Amino acid sequence: MASPKANNTPANPRVTRATLVSAIGLALLWWVLTEGAQAWWVGLPLVAVASYIGIRLSPARADAPRLRLHALPRFALFFLLQSLQAGFDVARRTLRVKPDIHPGTLHYSTTLPPGGARQFFATSVGLFPGTLCTDFSADDNLMIFHVLDTDVDIAADCRRLEREIERLFGLTPAVAKPSDTNNELRNNHADT
Repeated sequence: MASPKANNTPANPRVTRATLVSAIGLALLWWVLTEGAQAWWVGLPLVAVASYIGIRLSPARADAPRLRLHALPRFALFFLLQSLQAGFDVARRTLRVKPDIHPGTLHYSTTLPPGGARQFFATSVGLFPGTLCTDFSADDNLMIFHVLDTDVDIAADCRRLEREIERLFGLTPAVAKPSDTNNELRNNHADT
């Protein structure tokens, strides 16, 4: 006969870690949004409830890739440098008397597995100036971007970002298929 303790499962360390990371991130967000105000009597309960809801809605799975915190500084530096470079490029293009832009919709085939790493990729691409992920499928590897200039080699930037995300999540680098060259982005807009 099983004892009552046999039915109790030990706490999943990944869920505990995800809860802690979520709480720290939300606390930092609260601090930034309140500009360091001392309203923690409101903030701490909100952080606790938001962390709990977030973990309950998106529980950690055993097969989910694990975020490697020691790789976060490298990714942050990469992202900052890419953002600055892209920001200057967008400003240069759009502040001209006659803007040097060719907006359009492009398709990209990602090598990242479905799940958190792919969602992080879609979000990270959206934070780069001039590029926005408008759609992606959880089942296949096709992502659709709206870009400010279709003449820029977005595929190379996306592949570099994928490699950084693979390091961040501890994924085995995927080998791009031979057809995944700079032509993998197909222009779906009408030239004007």
